[in-house]
Amino acid sequence: MWLMMKKLLILFLGFLGVLTGCINSGETNSQTPAQFSKSSLKGQYTYRLVGLLYTTSAQVPYAEAGIFTADGNGNITSGTDDVVENGAALFTTSTSGTYSIVDDGTGYIILNNAAFGTITLAVKLASSSMLYIIEEDNANASGVAELQDSSTLSMMPGGAYAFKIHDRATASRVGVFAVSNGAVTGSEDILAAGVLNDNTGNPLTISGSLQTPSAGRGSGSFSDGASTVQFEYYIVNANNIRILRTDSGLVSLGRAEAQSGGPFSNASFSGSYAFGSRADDIVTVNGVNTVGEISGDGNGNISGGVYDSVRDGTAYSGISIGPGTYSVSSNGRSLLNFATAISSSVQQIFWMVSPSRAFFLSNDPNKEEDGIADLQQSGTFSNSSLSGSYAFVMDGFITGSYNVDGLGWIQGDGAGNMTWNQGVNDGGVFNSTSGTLSGTYSVGSNGRVTATISGVSQANNDLILYLISNSSAYLSQNVSGYEMLGTMDLQ
Repeated sequence: MWLMMKKLLILFLGFLGVLTGCINSGETNSQTPAQFSKSSLKGQYTYRLVGLLYTTSAQVPYAEAGIFTADGNGNITSGTDDVVENGAALFTTSTSGTYSIVDDGTGYIILNNAAFGTITLAVKLASSSMLYIIEEDNANASGVAELQDSSTLSMMPGGAYAFKIHDRATASRVGVFAVSNGAVTGSEDILAAGVLNDNTGNPLTISGSLQTPSAGRGSGSFSDGASTVQFEYYIVNANNIRILRTDSGLVSLGRAEAQSGGPFSNASFSGSYAFGSRADDIVTVNGVNTVGEISGDGNGNISGGVYDSVRDGTAYSGISIGPGTYSVSSNGRSLLNFATAISSSVQQIFWMVSPSRAFFLSNDPNKEEDGIADLQQSGTFSNSSLSGSYAFVMDGFITGSYNVDGLGWIQGDGAGNMTWNQGVNDGGVFNSTSGTLSGTYSVGSNGRVTATISGVSQANNDLILYLISNSSAYLSQNVSGYEMLGTMDLQ
């Protein structure tokens, strides 16, 4: 099935010249400084995607991850591709291919998959070490590729790692595991079918093992006593691991990052944290998309915050957070309890990667929600904080209609004016927007950005961004009926 659908790509596009024109409209934008080329993509990269494959009779959820090597001259010389389709076991095959990058970082990668046929990815480089990707063909999927550190490709991970894994329409889990000579031990919180930790009230103990990686890719598993997680893992560097769960019947991606700054205490959660999260709820998969900012005072009190969310097609804008309290354990597990303008009782469980970063889930029986929170790097933001060209990726769906993935660039001039250019996959058909579009933005002191881009897919494309720093942000499309969530990074 996968092979047949992937091969339809070439029939649809016809030839590579059409492909390039779809992404770039045959030109680069003069406002973007020339800085990228084929040589910007060089070395071994690990990538991951999650989304839907379209067949003649169904939408099939899938997750895909792997490794490819770019030679800096437009060729993918080798690679390994791992795919899990809903209800099927892991399938692994080899790849090779070609790629093209123009000066604004836009381009494409064509992977000639030995088993599945041709896979074509639209790409946007944030840097030579990270690029956002979406599928161009008869699938809606988005993700990221990251340059692997060649010195760590055969190195067994060691030490403590905070992790986050999302099982599509099934569960959210966050926790910490320690690796010692391949043995895995740790703790996790898991929300599955609306139940936290099998109703135990305490985090679950996990144990398992990792196999030594080969060429940047390895296998592992762990069990919490109630369920077992089997996965392939991909080394980014000594501090970062990416995860593709391989259990049959599940579509699941995750990540693990080395802990630092422990032992932790209430003082570890101090300052304002920008966050982005997504949930599968009782209505639909990916039905809740949220971005926001939450502040801790270092003494166990949540001192404020705000968030914006679209839930099952309804937009909620500028919802206040607080008052509340929190407590941080020495292993980084943190319980946050607070009120919002629309709920008197919210509990979130944070696992600290460091005092500046955390993975979290929401203890809510009506949704499986998880996300990432990052310490904001400025005490006060302003319009000048958004200046330069930012690569972005967004994905989601239009309520009652088709799935959407988009990537491109956003440019802020530091004075409230914005331009936008993107390529979009609407329901498995890739198109580019009609040239560069203009808009305006306003940055609040807390890093909350409101922006309007005219003429994207409706009269006004209203965006909400929460700045982590002047160079990165979480973003969402704050329009009723549009469930879109993403990230952006300064190029």
